[in-house]
Amino acid sequence: MWMSLRNFAFVRNIQDLSRELGCERAQLEEYISSRQREFYKEMRIPKKGRRRREFRTVYKPCRELAVLQKNIATLLQRNPLPEYVQGFVSDRSIYKNAKIHIGQKILLHADIHEFFESITLERVRDAFETCGSNREVATLLAKLCTLDGFLPQGSSASPVLANLVCRHLDTDINALAISYGCRYSRYADDITLSGDRVPPAESVENLLKRHAFELRPGSCRTQRRGHGQYVTGLSVEDAVPRIPRRMKRRLRLVLRLARSAMQHADLLLSETKIDGWLAFFHSVEPNLASKLSAEWDPIRARLNNRHTGSPDDPSEEVTEEEPSD
Repeated sequence: MWMSLRNFAFVRNIQDLSRELGCERAQLEEYISSRQREFYKEMRIPKKGRRRREFRTVYKPCRELAVLQKNIATLLQRNPLPEYVQGFVSDRSIYKNAKIHIGQKILLHADIHEFFESITLERVRDAFETCGSNREVATLLAKLCTLDGFLPQGSSASPVLANLVCRHLDTDINALAISYGCRYSRYADDITLSGDRVPPAESVENLLKRHAFELRPGSCRTQRRGHGQYVTGLSVEDAVPRIPRRMKRRLRLVLRLARSAMQHADLLLSETKIDGWLAFFHSVEPNLASKLSAEWDPIRARLNNRHTGSPDDPSEEVTEEEPSD
């Protein structure tokens, strides 16, 4: 259940707000009244997986505005969130989100279309009023946290505000899940319900529309036990969430290629990406990650030696045998 939200009732006007956020009143007025895009850098980031041909637009705020938004997010994060809200919450993760749905007969997935872009300035203002702000302060806060009338990806305040805006949607979908005897969780725009039976996709879509969201076309799908079940990218058919086998095979392939011919590995993944993959593996399957890291460390040393002109270790040999999971 959502708890009572009260963080901003003590902020009465712009002067109180500037004091609370640790900045000058003139600075707040500049961000609120100026052309907002001049304070953001726009970036296009390729998406992964099934949507790798699409791009995500991220807006990076300037340093001073980023600090203000971070301070706002810190105040909002004092509010406890229900267990079914898994994204953008301290001590929660894709692993814990996937764990909710371990061992279930059926999974129902649904993705919210243009999640952040659907959250307007008016909805953000209403969320701040829910936290006790008067209309004047709520409007000021909403202008500080939005860009061109919507919630921008890239701001540290956007994730926590998105969760706050979604509180009624979450309550309604959780109630729907309970009526079918199943489980519900949401990780950002990724909705999952699981159980022996799940609601029809139309029921979820209707709730999204009721709360001014849309279902991403083609995103509502079911997965049955024994035919591949994944939640936020992790397999949930074992006793605990696991990294999909295809990801393990790919990383092992890259490591083998790196041992035999570094130039081929460079075509697949950079050192930074391999480090990122291993960090991800450590967060889900630490024992496997430790074994793979033990393979990667000498390869990294060889790469560094090549960059510095040092000779390679001729004793290393390539093995074609893939270790077990």
